[in-house]
Amino acid sequence: RARRGYWAPSASDRTPSAPAPVDAGLQAALGALARQMGGQAVEVWLGASRTADGLTALTMTWEKAAATSGPVPAVVEVEPVRPGAPVRHPEDPLPPDAQSVGREARARFILQPGTQAVFRWTARASDGAVLDQWQRTVPVPAWDGGPVALSSLRVFRARTLFEQRALDVAPDPWPAAGRRFARSDRVLLEWEVYGDGRPGSTADILNPTGQRLAELPVMERGTGRFRVALPLASLAPGAYVVRVRSAAGPPVEQSVAFRLE
Repeated sequence: RARRGYWAPSASDRTPSAPAPVDAGLQAALGALARQMGGQAVEVWLGASRTADGLTALTMTWEKAAATSGPVPAVVEVEPVRPGAPVRHPEDPLPPDAQSVGREARARFILQPGTQAVFRWTARASDGAVLDQWQRTVPVPAWDGGPVALSSLRVFRARTLFEQRALDVAPDPWPAAGRRFARSDRVLLEWEVYGDGRPGSTADILNPTGQRLAELPVMERGTGRFRVALPLASLAPGAYVVRVRSAAGPPVEQSVAFRLE
């Protein structure tokens, strides 16, 4: 008992509650968004998908950052420093060379699953001077670690009616690298689920704390290929996370964060 005028903690007060489990996927998605907000001149996206013969297609796209305080590069180069057992496909547009960041800039490598690759990016000014250079080690996913696997989530953005029409008819459009959107943008999210039978998928939109705000209607665009449209017009400005999960077998998920401005 406590003396009058004093507070005595109960047994439950004296027993600290277990900390909430860390949502690694949510934190990784928000961390990637925070890095894009860091003022760099170029935004880069890397994503992996499985080829028809079980290899890994590593796709990279890059574009001018939405806001940067430094000089904007005219050209960005990407080169493999340690490619991680690359496999050349005749139909693949390799090797990637210097690409202007003023237009679609992209590269694709076909790699052996379960390896690691190291790539170097070099941002150059119009006179060829190096503005920035960085390296990144990229794990190349293996697709045989379980009965179900997910590709990376690809984001497509259309700012105009012309871009919307082009996106609707393109069989394999190149993903956007940026994650800052306006309410007038049309933004689609697409991915594949790999597994036996006819695997399904679900998608939810979350706030930065992981609270589920709504379930998104998922459209199937062929066996194992799915798409959702982000409801930007009904969202308030701020940061959000879209979480995609497999609907069958052991739960497998991927998340991507974006900011609505």
